[in-house]
Amino acid sequence: MGKMYDGEIYEKVSQWFDGHRKEMTEDIKRLVRIPSISDPEAEQGPFGQGCRDALDEMLAMGRKYGFHTENREYYVGSIGVENQDWSNTIGLWNHLDVVPLGEGWDYEPFEPVVKDGYLIGRGAQDNKGPAVAMLYVMRCIRELGLPAAYELCLFAGCDEERGMSDLEYYTSKYPLPALSMIADCGFPVCYGEKGILEGTAVSGRDFSDEVLELYGGSAGNIIPDRAVLVVGKRTEVSEGQLAALQASLPECVKAEARDGKIRVTAYGTSRHSAFPEGRNLLFG
Repeated sequence: MGKMYDGEIYEKVSQWFDGHRKEMTEDIKRLVRIPSISDPEAEQGPFGQGCRDALDEMLAMGRKYGFHTENREYYVGSIGVENQDWSNTIGLWNHLDVVPLGEGWDYEPFEPVVKDGYLIGRGAQDNKGPAVAMLYVMRCIRELGLPAAYELCLFAGCDEERGMSDLEYYTSKYPLPALSMIADCGFPVCYGEKGILEGTAVSGRDFSDEVLELYGGSAGNIIPDRAVLVVGKRTEVSEGQLAALQASLPECVKAEARDGKIRVTAYGTSRHSAFPEGRNLLFG
């Protein structure tokens, strides 16, 4: 069995990344500032101008560091070498689209800040930070002249959060690497992930005409930070009646009269659906 650990290479790589920490942080910030929420219905296809801008920025970053890039019709971009040997290539897969914003941010989601050693902003972890990190891995190997038995190619998609139609498009038209790694989770390494089941809830009876709005969340893979019910008022509701209604509700649910309507809002903390622990406003 070959040698699995080389202390000298480890030290060189560690020093390289320490020396490029600030530069890598700034590169991640460049991507986080772009509001790349995938929207297949957008006028500028295939997923909206924000996703196009993010992919352009990522590929420009790759070219800046001496790599060959390909833009596959703004579905997926690749960063690697010009004549890639796919039979001897390891693919590093990331995505540049982000989940919808939700509400209740303590910081502006697209104005990244560093606080207590963390980079805060929408997409910093999922998945723009890891995309830049993989680019820096490739850059480190190249600049240090480290021995590598395989070629590397970084792929960046633009529709992971909405169903991965970016990968469906790419795999139907372009070659794939011999082995792929997905840089889209926390440590340690995972070899699988939870599935997702999406469906539509339908009432067996007609809603009352007084129900004007009922909604919660903006994407199928996030736990909503709020759920809202709006009903019309047949008669005027007194402050006492509204106070009695509020007193009957849990602490996280607020009722208010506004513009001739009663709005009931349940508040919670938004989370990724893969980690649903906590208050689920839709199902209790």
